[in-house]
Amino acid sequence: EVLATMGVTLERAVNAGTDSDAFQAFTEAVGVAQAMYGKNGDFDGFLRKLRKTPVTVDTVRAEVEQFLVIMANLSAV
Repeated sequence: EVLATMGVTLERAVNAGTDSDAFQAFTEAVGVAQAMYGKNGDFDGFLRKLRKTPVTVDTVRAEVEQFLVIMANLSAV
């Protein structure tokens, strides 16, 4: 359920017309992702990185792509 919600929210970020809309959807997905903390080391590292170096509107598209890759790895486990 959490993975599905993250996936839908990240899809909104990918398809967002503006970086600002992508940023909003990404931020929402990260909030949902907190429920998965502790389930996977790579995923936990990604979430910790986001706390140390917050995503900006300028960097959100690249972070969305990275999030999708990490999420795909979670789905495969």
